Amino acid sequence: FSSSPTLFPCYRLASGMLKGNLLLKTRNSKQKASHGCTSSFNTRSVVPRLFFLCLFFTHLIFSSPLHVSLDVAPAEQEKLFIQKLRQCCVLFDFLSDPLSDLKWKEVKRAALSEMVEYITHNRNVITEPIYPEVVHMVSRAEGKEHKIFLLKVLLPLHKVKSLSVYHPQLAYCVVQFLEKDSTLTEPVVMALLKYWPKTHSPKEVMFLNELEEILDVIEPSEFVKVQEPLFRQLAKCVSSPHFQVAERALYYWNNEYIMSLISDNAAKILPIMFPALYRNSKTHWNKTIHGLIYNALKLFMEMNQKLFDDCTQQEKAKSKEREEAWLKIENLAKSNPQVSSM
Repeated sequence: FSSSPTLFPCYRLASGMLKGNLLLKTRNSKQKASHGCTSSFNTRSVVPRLFFLCLFFTHLIFSSPLHVSLDVAPAEQEKLFIQKLRQCCVLFDFLSDPLSDLKWKEVKRAALSEMVEYITHNRNVITEPIYPEVVHMVSRAEGKEHKIFLLKVLLPLHKVKSLSVYHPQLAYCVVQFLEKDSTLTEPVVMALLKYWPKTHSPKEVMFLNELEEILDVIEPSEFVKVQEPLFRQLAKCVSSPHFQVAERALYYWNNEYIMSLISDNAAKILPIMFPALYRNSKTHWNKTIHGLIYNALKLFMEMNQKLFDDCTQQEKAKSKEREEAWLKIENLAKSNPQVSSM
């Protein structure tokens, strides 16, 4: 492909779209398989058709030059800007063969210049429809600097007090990076746990929302690496006296894909979650939380009856031991002569 100036960028775009399509199909097939459904996805039939379809559309994009953004009506400028962003997602080989694809490299350079000019004339503001397209373009890029940008710039933004102002956009950006490179899942999750709020309940709910979005795209192999610290934090959230935090954490048990991950790793997760669920099923002040906890316990019992019974017996034994210890302390206090003289 490197010998053809038009096929190289088309091939890169086709391979990127193909990977995304295969990832989506694979994830859907995993979810269907976990519920006893079969998938009819055939990679042999999809790959050639998708590849040549990508070639056609990429050639169509680059062979039809777009007008300069400032020369069209203001209502059309935003739509044109998004088209140029998608056009610039095509990657070129600047290292091994800098003289190849010169025509299309010039098209991309001109498009980038026009986008900078548009933002400059638009008070340096990126509108809401444009933002996801920018994130998508950046997250497609490969290289060490983009991982550093994610880990050293984006993730520390979770520490800012005004997180609620931009959190949906930040969470979207993080998920886009994880869809591009699943190996970043562990450092991202560990960073979220590191920055987890201790006393700010609304912020804690935002973290739980983002964490569920991450779990929706996580690979099973990456989930195993973070399951223990992740569910230790979820156990704390379930025990939270703030009912919205506990409620949001327990809603994870309504997510089918997360439940399939939990089911595959119940031997590790159930012993971590059971004490918090068992205690709060009797002591939490909110009745809605009681119902959600009973639902979670029921699902755990259906996953592994024997392990559930073992955890129940262990928790009852710990509870009895705790009560006996407190009874001894009370008896010692009563036998204290200073107490009896009061």
